Amino acid sequence: MTAKISAAFVAAQAELTNPPKKSKANTGTYSYTYADLPSVIDHVGPVLAKHGLGVTQDITLHDGRVAVVTTLRHSSGESLEFGPLTGPGEIGRAHV
Repeated sequence: MTAKISAAFVAAQAELTNPPKKSKANTGTYSYTYADLPSVIDHVGPVLAKHGLGVTQDITLHDGRVAVVTTLRHSSGESLEFGPLTGPGEIGRAHV
């Protein structure tokens, strides 16, 4: 049953805005601004908490690759899991 987490997520999403892009990167060819992870957490965290929501991310192995599983948790005990999201390369092998 995910009725409580779903309702909380919809309510939180109605309040969320894009975090400000306060960090800048320069590749030598072009530059861009972005919101770094601490800024995203600072921006989103209070809105999620207001609705009894929190996020955890666990690092796992999936088919020999490093993967991240993200879980959206609600104060009721309900949760929704997303992933695993894998990156390029394999454990023990260099990737180019």
